[in-house]
Amino acid sequence: MAHDVFISYSSKDKKVADAVCATLEHRKIRCWIAPRDVLSGIPYAEALINAINESRIMVLVFSSNSNDSPQVMREVERAVDTGIPIIPFRIENVLPSKAIKYYLSALHWLDAITPPLEKHLRKLADTVQTLLAELEKPHEEGDEEKKEASKPETRTTTEKKRTRLWVTAGIVVVAVIVVVIILTVGGSGDGEDTNGLASGPTTTPATTPTTQGETSTSTTTPPVTPGTTTAGVTTTAGPTTTSSGKSLIGSTLQSGTSIQGEITFSGEVHWYTFDAQAGDAIYIVLIDDTENGPFVPWMGLLAPDGSMVWEDYDFSWGRSVQVFRWLEQDGSYSIRIRDEALGTGPYVLSFSLLSQTVQPITPGSIQGNLDFRGAVHWFEFDGKAGDTVYLGLVDSEDGLLNPWLTLVAPDGSLIFEDYDFHWNKSVQTDQVLPETGKYIIMVRDMSLIGGAYTLSFNIITGS
Repeated sequence: MAHDVFISYSSKDKKVADAVCATLEHRKIRCWIAPRDVLSGIPYAEALINAINESRIMVLVFSSNSNDSPQVMREVERAVDTGIPIIPFRIENVLPSKAIKYYLSALHWLDAITPPLEKHLRKLADTVQTLLAELEKPHEEGDEEKKEASKPETRTTTEKKRTRLWVTAGIVVVAVIVVVIILTVGGSGDGEDTNGLASGPTTTPATTPTTQGETSTSTTTPPVTPGTTTAGVTTTAGPTTTSSGKSLIGSTLQSGTSIQGEITFSGEVHWYTFDAQAGDAIYIVLIDDTENGPFVPWMGLLAPDGSMVWEDYDFSWGRSVQVFRWLEQDGSYSIRIRDEALGTGPYVLSFSLLSQTVQPITPGSIQGNLDFRGAVHWFEFDGKAGDTVYLGLVDSEDGLLNPWLTLVAPDGSLIFEDYDFHWNKSVQTDQVLPETGKYIIMVRDMSLIGGAYTLSFNIITGS
């Protein structure tokens, strides 16, 4: 399927690239981003080339990392050769290399150097929407295309007429020759000559492409909804033999929770399910439960009809994958978890469905504790358009917690997100709410370790 935007970035800037992708997709702009959208079985380079060719715009997350990346340079070259517009999104105050400057010097750059990043992400989304609308205009109006097409069409029409005349003449000549052969060679027969032209259709290879291939495809591997049929249970029965003795097939998830699990042998797959409606938004995080441990998280999200909605894995230091997604179908969704390296190890799965209730929060300060790696605490409050909200998150024990604070709007769009690795380890913001509805606050540890925190909240009603 064609995409609107191809996101080019250095793997060292994955957090920003994911934020770009989430912001654009909240605006219903279809994005292609690696490694999320690289299909299994397709060479990585081929997948990138196909994606660039099928995209309408490239967004380049520009930093010192992408400036020095040969892979990013190749992607930019391909986009220029293809002729698609490039929007450079600069997140560091660094001059482009000579190679990058050669291709992008004439373009308008969007700077996202000064915080908060969210403001620049919204401007980027506005720019992309405007450019997509401009690209649509020739298809809507079509005047220039028709004018340009009319010129070569006149020439090709004349050439086609000449070609048809020669082909027609050739067919007539061949037909005459065939008639002569029939009259001179087979004309005296009684209609039973097995070497005649009439016998051809009875032995034509047209009957050889039988439905055997189709029959074998439809009968050998019928579609199976994971965790709900006998075949699904049989093929993923491993978890029933774990030390806990509890099957992890079809375990139902509750919104706003973080749970711990463990892959205990090579190739084991764990399944979780949840019910949702079209238009709901979900946020899921899967993380290795040991610091830089053996578990390489791989997660897939399957729709009620069994199709793969999303999949990703992470071999990097953080060993975590996360997805924020709008759902398009009603029914029971499945989450599939395994170790991409076919190893073993513990993991943490955090899940929230924004249409369901998580812990309410009222004005004041509360203390909490992220008890294990990758845990996420969820809070909600009702706000009105024009209200002003204050949020503050700090490490309350001067320990290992690196506070990571996120505010999500009722429509699932990202309003604010920031974290702090510095000495004071605190994040705070004042935000004017853009709409009326239920807002979600997410509290995490950027270092993925956990620890105690203090969350402060207040809301001032607008006039």
